[in-house]
Amino acid sequence: MDSYKVLAGWRTHIALFDRIVKLTLNKTAGQREVGADVRSNTTDEASRRKTIRIRREMERFPDQF
Repeated sequence: MDSYKVLAGWRTHIALFDRIVKLTLNKTAGQREVGADVRSNTTDEASRRKTIRIRREMERFPDQF
């Protein structure tokens, strides 16, 4: 493979990574401006899923709870 093609490939990967990081940082900065915790969305979603899973287990096996 030609060294210029390899270099162009790396530059493309770096540019994409840089764009993703910038978009992520802009999103988290926007969330901070409105007072939202960046991690709370993930935590709330995981907590909600766990609650649903526990409720389903309680419905399936009511004598165990």
